[in-house]
Amino acid sequence: RFAIQLNKKWNLISIPYVLFDNSTDDIFADVADEVISVWSYDAFAKRWRIYTPDNVSNDDLTSLEAGVGYWVLVRNATTLYIEGSLFSPAVTPPSHPVVLGWNLLGYYGNENENGTAMYNYTGPVGNGKLVVCSLWSLGDSTLDKGYSSVFTYWEPLNPPDPFVLLTSFDRMDAGAGYWVFATENSTYAPTTICPYA
Repeated sequence: RFAIQLNKKWNLISIPYVLFDNSTDDIFADVADEVISVWSYDAFAKRWRIYTPDNVSNDDLTSLEAGVGYWVLVRNATTLYIEGSLFSPAVTPPSHPVVLGWNLLGYYGNENENGTAMYNYTGPVGNGKLVVCSLWSLGDSTLDKGYSSVFTYWEPLNPPDPFVLLTSFDRMDAGAGYWVFATENSTYAPTTICPYA
């Protein structure tokens, strides 16, 4: 079980592993009274997808996946609890196409830099893998990793600036979402290989 702190107003989150049930209705059922909307950006199709827990069947964001970032707008602070597994015999984490430009991605896994499990996300503290290791599947060589900018967002830092810029050697967080500017078309996938780890 993994807990994601949702702050009043906007949150940039991700699902760190494959969920046992990835339906947006089921994921947000316990916090539906607080959730106004959930947004995902499909950079490949160049369009936003949305979910609203209003029982109206006009949403096109019907499930959440590992490796994708999501904007979640809530009325009041609450905690989102999710359950799943990064690797299971039946399901492997999905890879995602990345296009030149901005992509909304999520952190794969819930291990910290020491290899022990993390069970919650309470802000950008940098307990996960290095950015360069997490995004290792982007780019063709060790010197050119296929991205130039990585940002996350944390509402309690507003003001002055809730956007947090990460360098390649900063650490990411399980449960956080990230805007990544890709310098080429590529594929984002879970990786265990990184010479900087």
